[in-house]
Amino acid sequence: MPLAANHTTRRSTRTRNPSRRQHETNEYLWQEAAANRAGDTWDTSRELDLEASFALVAAVREDLAVPRTYSEAMKRPEVWFPSMKKEMDKMAENKV
Repeated sequence: MPLAANHTTRRSTRTRNPSRRQHETNEYLWQEAAANRAGDTWDTSRELDLEASFALVAAVREDLAVPRTYSEAMKRPEVWFPSMKKEMDKMAENKV
């Protein structure tokens, strides 16, 4: 049955509320844009820095526990010192 010429489509009047996931996505995009404006790139197209990603691997593997103290970290300085140095440099740069 064809619609009448003066027929209008009925639209919902329900208020649309974004999901929690959408809020998190928007927050991430906002933080990324702010970091880019500040000159800090979040570029993910380059190769991963193995030293920087080691903490993630350590969090997943039980045999590579993340150290809780400086003394624990210095038991494996070749693994943890580069990341610690990078963090300390960033703190000095931010005067923390």
